[in-house]
Amino acid sequence: MIIRLHNAGRIEAAPGALTEGLNSIGQIKGFVNPDTFEVSDMQGRDVAALEDSEVLYLYGDAIVFRVEGDRLAWIAPDISGQRDVFYARVGEDAIAISDDFFTLAEALPSASQNDAATGFFLAHGYFAPGQTFLNEIHRVRVGNRLLFSDMAGPVEESVFDSISAARPRDSFACFRSSFRSMMQREAASCEDVILLSGGCDSGLILALFCDELGLRPRTATMSYAQPSSSNAKDVATSKALASFYGLEQDIVQIDFDALDVSSLQPIADTMPLSAHLGINFLALMQTTQAAGAHRLWCGQNADTLYNLGPTGRFNLSSGKSPFLKRCFLTQEYFKT
Repeated sequence: MIIRLHNAGRIEAAPGALTEGLNSIGQIKGFVNPDTFEVSDMQGRDVAALEDSEVLYLYGDAIVFRVEGDRLAWIAPDISGQRDVFYARVGEDAIAISDDFFTLAEALPSASQNDAATGFFLAHGYFAPGQTFLNEIHRVRVGNRLLFSDMAGPVEESVFDSISAARPRDSFACFRSSFRSMMQREAASCEDVILLSGGCDSGLILALFCDELGLRPRTATMSYAQPSSSNAKDVATSKALASFYGLEQDIVQIDFDALDVSSLQPIADTMPLSAHLGINFLALMQTTQAAGAHRLWCGQNADTLYNLGPTGRFNLSSGKSPFLKRCFLTQEYFKT
């Protein structure tokens, strides 16, 4: 998907026919309650009839934007941020928007590497809010929208108006109910695989699957040919967790010495620009998919993302959203 605009937001090229009012690209699965973070279904409501203030709390894999006449008024990712909105200036008075970094990069007349953002990515495994590998391409932060004025000028990224700042006191109860509702919206099933690392984050996801929803998922654990005491401990602990719930467990062998440079090509093709996808995770996903896995659930750094679970370091006042973004995370989750 790529949309080309004049500075003032006048649409010059777009995929398919855009209708007056609210448009969406992708799948919208429900609403996020701003007080409890629970996800409810759309209850038959039409996206085109929603108010701008309601758009902020859409949950799914979608980009939402409003068209006024021949202009794009604004565009934004939904709250779960599973699909990015990238934008770049491609001429003196032209702007291009896309959900694909590489498609947008190909449209640039020239490009330069963002050294600071790349360094941050290599150190942390994800990009700082709004950043990408290139100085010319920006990413709309979750909870924000890209605005276009009637007058020709620079685009402006603005935070959506928040509906409510109220938060429940019992943070774990909130996490438990919100995560449960999210699993239901995502149609969690016994065909799913939980990446069981032996830590309490993936263990918690496993417990919620089994105890909250009564599901019997498969589990998978990475075992490295290059031995380490920490990996051996992870494998032993994860085996105990899987055994406790009476679940099948796949031990996926990862041998870094057996890899060659061709192994990097699938990573370049697969890696989302907001997350650091390692060779080990790619191998794990390929193995579980080949075995018929519907999807892979990962507790990687879940305490940083949830900020309200039993391993959390902060409370709900931080305003973080408890929803997973792919297998990893960013620092840009919705804040009040």
